[in-house]
Amino acid sequence: MHTKLVFVIVALVLMGLGACSQQGREVKTRVIAHRGASGYLPEHTLEAYAAAYFMGADMIEPDVVSTRDRVLICFHDVYLEKVTDVESRFPDRRRADGHWYAIDFDYAELAGLTVTGRGDVAWDGFHIPTFDQFLSLIGRLNEQTGRSVWVVPEIKQPIFHKREGVDVTRMTIDALLRHRWDESRVIIQCFDDETLISLHGEYGERYQLLQLFSKVEDVPPLEDIGGYAWGIGPSRKVIDADPSVVRRAQALGMRVVPYTFRDEPEELREYVETHGVDAVFTDYADRTIRVMQELR
Repeated sequence: MHTKLVFVIVALVLMGLGACSQQGREVKTRVIAHRGASGYLPEHTLEAYAAAYFMGADMIEPDVVSTRDRVLICFHDVYLEKVTDVESRFPDRRRADGHWYAIDFDYAELAGLTVTGRGDVAWDGFHIPTFDQFLSLIGRLNEQTGRSVWVVPEIKQPIFHKREGVDVTRMTIDALLRHRWDESRVIIQCFDDETLISLHGEYGERYQLLQLFSKVEDVPPLEDIGGYAWGIGPSRKVIDADPSVVRRAQALGMRVVPYTFRDEPEELREYVETHGVDAVFTDYADRTIRVMQELR
């Protein structure tokens, strides 16, 4: 058996033992596994999603990007070179700007790439999953375990996709409907406010929408966001610069979900105890859950 598979199977068993003890825990601040268990395994892989599930994450986040043949994949960027071996596999397929774009490849080509991970650690044997595979995995695990883990897809660069002739937003909704995901267990997030406004206009309150932003100067009037969004997803820099954004958003009935925590227990405690955020994106779901349990 492949060494990687042995590792994943053993890890899931051990994590599953820990997750069982967390059933029924009452933690106000929910834990969202950012790109799966991305602090341990290559991000946006089925193995990372499964590991985060058995760590006990309340919700799991996939980023959604389209291929040339209109297959939605789970991938953080619209281009591929940061975390795959696309440069060596397809050296002649980069655009003039120096990037290899997912939209220029059919899924059959991308399925053969290796997801190597970020940083100094290189992995072998991990591959890019489709959004359908992700939804099937989490749905099946919910059936098998009796849990109700949510999914939090981020629609990546809808304006870019539109220029390429692809309606990635519609494809995302179609996939959720096809897999019969209950809207009460889905949060759709995006940096593009027009995309979320359009979704709200078409579906009303059917889907919970999360408005992302990364800089203080990018924050639209909170009253405007409250007209279409379930909550806001600010970067931690935004809250550090203006802590009142949490209180003001919550006063308008919105949830506040900052990103992204790594192995930072003291910072996490501050955001929960001092700022009172409603959920957090984290690369280390297990360690974040332990902090939440300590704060009960």
